[in-house]
Amino acid sequence: MSISIIGSSIQRLRQKFSQSTGLPIREALPEGEIEIELQAAGVKYRRCLFDPIVTTWAFLCQVLDSDRSCRKAISRVFAYLSDAQDVSDPMELIDSQSDTGAYCKARQRLSVDVLKRLYRRVATHLEADATPERRWLGRRVFLVDGTTVLMPDTEDNQAAYPQHPNQKAGCGFPLAKLVALFSLTTGALTEAITDIWSAYEPALLRKISSGFKALDVLVGDRIYCTYADIALLKHQQVDSVFRLHGARKVDFRKGQRVGKNDRVYTWEKPKRRPKTLSQQLFEQLSETLSVRVLRFAITQKGFRSKTITVVTTLLDPIAYPKDEIARVYGLRWEAEINLRHLKTSMEMDFLRTKTPEMIHKELAMYFLAYNLIRSVMSQAALRYGKDPLRLSFKGALQHLNTFLPLLATSGPKKRRQHYQMLLLLIARELLPDRPGRVEPRMVKRRPKCSRWLQEPRAVLKQKLAA
Repeated sequence: MSISIIGSSIQRLRQKFSQSTGLPIREALPEGEIEIELQAAGVKYRRCLFDPIVTTWAFLCQVLDSDRSCRKAISRVFAYLSDAQDVSDPMELIDSQSDTGAYCKARQRLSVDVLKRLYRRVATHLEADATPERRWLGRRVFLVDGTTVLMPDTEDNQAAYPQHPNQKAGCGFPLAKLVALFSLTTGALTEAITDIWSAYEPALLRKISSGFKALDVLVGDRIYCTYADIALLKHQQVDSVFRLHGARKVDFRKGQRVGKNDRVYTWEKPKRRPKTLSQQLFEQLSETLSVRVLRFAITQKGFRSKTITVVTTLLDPIAYPKDEIARVYGLRWEAEINLRHLKTSMEMDFLRTKTPEMIHKELAMYFLAYNLIRSVMSQAALRYGKDPLRLSFKGALQHLNTFLPLLATSGPKKRRQHYQMLLLLIARELLPDRPGRVEPRMVKRRPKCSRWLQEPRAVLKQKLAA
């Protein structure tokens, strides 16, 4: 391609991608914002078809699509390019950059820091647009939870994220631990971190807790209920609501009585430094910590737990009644649901890239796509007076995938019409209110009778050939 044709192609491609994926998130991710983040990260690039902006849009569409192959991403790029300009000679348009190698190299050149900034930017826009009435007692609440993801069995991935030791070499997949923070108000993913599968989740949380603001509230499961983590959050003026760790016992006959099964205790700093805590952080911990411990009963049949004991630094029983504490802890399950959206609805449970560097970029792109869908749901809820957290995430993903090609290839008037229809369809995907719903943890479909791979394939091939 000549320089003039390349410049025209890049401009038209950017226009098509911004129309298809930029519109649903308003001004959160236009071309100019990506340019700002590229400059802030010191990224310099030459003028080519797969520059960082086009590659980012193509990678994003690739994650959103059910067919995540690089060939499909290339096909979309040239389909948009063909629709954007008159092509008298297709060979002039499809040159050496039409194979997947050029696109894959362009993905490798993407900055993971830029991708992280982009999904954080979308989450920040969503949080800023949320009305104060949607917050819990006027405060921002974040949910924390951890999970694991699999990835291709390559030497690089195995070195960075070893497989579980219970599996034989060559029979398992590299396994990574993922700890993520979600906004209770918007459902957006605000921050995440990965490490090896055996990493201690509270230690990972400490690495991403710097983004909290004063008066934020963090809700998590019992694994995060440690003296160190509660004290460090309190030092940031961040309150916490955690389920009581099983190793710590409480006696409701002691402490300062606030109400029935509601007491305030003074915990003392551990004499020994935890292995996952640095000496510097251990010295910063206060010698004592005032916490409020509440116990409430689960009367709904079908739940495994009959009583829940929660620890919080929200000590005022008038400003933060026991029922409200119980309600906000019950919403912790939203983090589990959000992770299910990522791993099941968006099929992030098994990643596809073959190096740790690309694994980080792929995860960041999944998070960006997830926040994009949350943004569309928020706009649909705002327009039609719905609760965005009551809308179906899977339904929004399906409708968005259907309308993306139409948004990219339509004129301005028709595009607005398509977008209004998209928001209406998403707003109609309202999940029924089913409080106290329980389901047995069983599946009806039986697994296939294929035998498990218990030896490396190379060994089995040799046995078959013998």
